[in-house]
Amino acid sequence: MSGSSKTRFTRREVLKAGLALGTAAAAIEGCGSGGNNRCPAGPAPVPSAPDGSPAAAAQAALAGIDTVVVVMLENRSFDHLFGGLRLDPGYPGAKQIDGLDGSESNPDPAGGRVAVNVASGVSTLDPKHDWASSHSAFDGGSNDGFIQVNAGANQAEAMSYHTRETAPLLFGLADQYTVCDRWFASVMGPTWPNRFYLHAATSAGRKSNLPMGLDPPPTIWQRLADRCVPAKNYYANGVPWYSVTFPANSLSGNDALTPETIDHFFTDAERGELPSFSIIDPDFGVTDGHPPHDLGLCEAFLASVHRALAASRHWPRALLVIVFDEHGGFFDHVPPPTVPDPLPEFQRIGFRVPALVIGPSVRKGAVVSTPFDHVSILATLATRFGVASLGPRMDAAADLSSCIDPAAVATVSPSASIALPPPVEIHASVIRDAHRRPTSQPELHALAAAHGLPRGHFDPRAPHERVRAWLRRAQELEALRVVG
Repeated sequence: MSGSSKTRFTRREVLKAGLALGTAAAAIEGCGSGGNNRCPAGPAPVPSAPDGSPAAAAQAALAGIDTVVVVMLENRSFDHLFGGLRLDPGYPGAKQIDGLDGSESNPDPAGGRVAVNVASGVSTLDPKHDWASSHSAFDGGSNDGFIQVNAGANQAEAMSYHTRETAPLLFGLADQYTVCDRWFASVMGPTWPNRFYLHAATSAGRKSNLPMGLDPPPTIWQRLADRCVPAKNYYANGVPWYSVTFPANSLSGNDALTPETIDHFFTDAERGELPSFSIIDPDFGVTDGHPPHDLGLCEAFLASVHRALAASRHWPRALLVIVFDEHGGFFDHVPPPTVPDPLPEFQRIGFRVPALVIGPSVRKGAVVSTPFDHVSILATLATRFGVASLGPRMDAAADLSSCIDPAAVATVSPSASIALPPPVEIHASVIRDAHRRPTSQPELHALAAAHGLPRGHFDPRAPHERVRAWLRRAQELEALRVVG
């Protein structure tokens, strides 16, 4: 599960934020993902970098990208999901990837060693991944504390890794697109601090699952609105993560973002009306990949997003980024580096996480070892759309231009056929019970229930209705096949 710290953000504070900030609503109305009163001509031109500079090369590489879609999932380390690619004879980048060789191990409390082992496909352990446990696992850079903090009957699962048999969709996408084997979590800690870095390039010092306060940092949504770049946050959950965790923004009515359900993503893709940038949040009880949630449902969700985007008119100039928020307590053998951060405790970033960069112009079946973290997505928006910086972390982060293949850019054709991985097969019993699974984000739902959300910031459908709607769409897209 995600961290269990009790929130200190009171109902009075939430209401105060709404009253205090509500008068500013008109300041950005009509920009970003809302109306276009301030943006009749669309996004402003991006200033060109000096000829011959690395910045100019990055701009040139990303110039062919008009649509960036990000899916952030939950709680898997790179070695846990993609470390096995090094041992997979069918993977084209096996000799280049920094994965597992099969000899890795961690000591257990009894003085023995627990070696890496093949995952069964069904998780029973939710390894510890809070701030303290993650730093204990890091152990000064030896990465040998993963069993010590998860000692018990199922401790070996913390050292497990998946194969093509248990993660067929993810391995299939790795065959065709770009794997980033140096993508680190932004924080050596749990979910919310890492997602804060995706939205704001900082967690404002938060180490656990606590929401932002009355004076939150600026967000990428505000920076995009300033540049008149269309943007949306699609969500498959009952409530959007951002709306609950940035309450001073969502409750004030002055935010640049209005979230929309995952149904709107599929409709927008079909109509060719996706914005320039979007983040897709999974259902935190069904499709987020958080153990012990079924990994097959997570893969089916990814397959439905990939197929919808690939079938849209956006595809020739699209970039789909699939990334996990943090390592979830699972072993990874690469010690995380340090990066510039105004807060010294956050200069050591988190363990590697699985990351795929997908699209017709990326390096095919390749491994890119540029050091990335979640803020690299924001750096990519700065390079491509000219959005202003959110601080030192964003200034120092590498953008995703190294994932682009110049030769592929030159040959992208709107009429080119797309090789799609086979549909994800899931047993009927898993489908039947999908909506009954507990959420991986109990704090999120507790805050939403306690304080409420503005109209348009929650999905009023019952969980089974919401899940069935997505399942129908996944089957229509042939992303999912029900068996048994």
